[in-house]
Amino acid sequence: MVDILGVSVHSYYLAHHWIGRVVVVQGLIHAGLVMSKVKTSTFDATQVSGLSAASASALLLVLSLHLIRKAAYEFFLGLHTLLALVFVVALSFHLASKGWMRYIYPLVAVLLWTISGLTRLARVFYQGYRQKHHATITAHKRPGTNSVSGLTLTVWPKRPVRVQGGAYYYLYFSDMGLRMRFQGHPFVVSWWDDTVDTKPQSLSFLISPQHGLTRALTTRTSVRRVVLDGPYGINPRLEGYEAVLLFAKGIGIAGMLPHALNLVEQKNHKDRASWSSVMTRNVDLIWVLEENCQEQWVDSWIERLKEKDPIKKRILSVICYFPSHHGNENISSDRYYNKFYGTQPNIRKLIDEAVKAAPGQTMIAVCGDPKFSNHVRDLARMKSSQNVTFEEVEFRPCQTTSDSVSNHNWWMDAVEPRIKTSETGTEISTAAVLEKPKGTDPKTVRSVRVKENVPVRKDI
Repeated sequence: MVDILGVSVHSYYLAHHWIGRVVVVQGLIHAGLVMSKVKTSTFDATQVSGLSAASASALLLVLSLHLIRKAAYEFFLGLHTLLALVFVVALSFHLASKGWMRYIYPLVAVLLWTISGLTRLARVFYQGYRQKHHATITAHKRPGTNSVSGLTLTVWPKRPVRVQGGAYYYLYFSDMGLRMRFQGHPFVVSWWDDTVDTKPQSLSFLISPQHGLTRALTTRTSVRRVVLDGPYGINPRLEGYEAVLLFAKGIGIAGMLPHALNLVEQKNHKDRASWSSVMTRNVDLIWVLEENCQEQWVDSWIERLKEKDPIKKRILSVICYFPSHHGNENISSDRYYNKFYGTQPNIRKLIDEAVKAAPGQTMIAVCGDPKFSNHVRDLARMKSSQNVTFEEVEFRPCQTTSDSVSNHNWWMDAVEPRIKTSETGTEISTAAVLEKPKGTDPKTVRSVRVKENVPVRKDI
């Protein structure tokens, strides 16, 4: 229903949280006032149902605290649904004696809930519930350890499906025990491959293991049966902008890479009418890695993405920023990237130069932890009067903490490499200028040489 109404999932969550809190507070105040006026408790059906509804709503409020949701999400999700059902049923009995006009409100809520559930169930059966969607799991381990930094889960749907940048699915894993069988977890589609008539034959999800289900997936190499519920998500229509800047931090690349793939595929579609409807001329994918080993998550995808972007009408530029110059022996070469920096990004300068060189309207999209996204948003807001639009995608990673990731926000105050501009294009200087953050070992700060010059795309 959220997709049909064109409402972002985070706007829906925000409305859900605050409407729920207001309802709970009003209900508890109502129950307290009634109990203070009633001298003797008869414990009839009206009172019992009212107390039951108030108790269920109070538990909903307590269990919805962020700390509880974060510590035991699966437990919270199941109990939250059960308590919501108890609340609606108890409220219906409580209002039954007040006349049908009051009874209609919980009835409408139940009908909407039922319609939404049946619609999702029908979608699941249409995509082949009785057939097995096989999935393979690739674990990306940190160099020299058994610690898993990320997972790639690839599913082969029985029916071809049409997806777009920003699409996500709820995945149910039927062969991972009874408890996890009925737990649907949302995952953004990070890559699709082997397309037939623009309908992908395989879907890949990049996952950052946390707790519960995602942690259990790190011990497996495959899942025999996966139930797909989706796709969901709103398409931000990035193809309507001449210049697109895609900022990602850490696992946020899972939310940005599909938008780059979508734009490249649309721009190079065989159908000339489809190609002419895409206004995008420049796409800059800027990825701030939290660990050097994160490059292995998507190195093969970026290689294929560059192959999909022909040189004659190239629109894509990929820029990666690594936090360290050590531990590079196990990551892929930079030959798949138009631009590669082993330095610290100056996001303000990147935005300024992109907006200045943009042939028309500019879209700045971001996917990363809250601090990173807020920083990019603040910088984009300063350019709002220059045909700049900002978009934070629906997939929003939480703040990550890792022993190998510095707490210093080095991407907020860094210095960009020197860039020379000539009539023929842009040439990156061979010596990058670095500003050493306080407390940084001087041995780890060194210049990075860029092997190739990258011309400005003037022939597009």
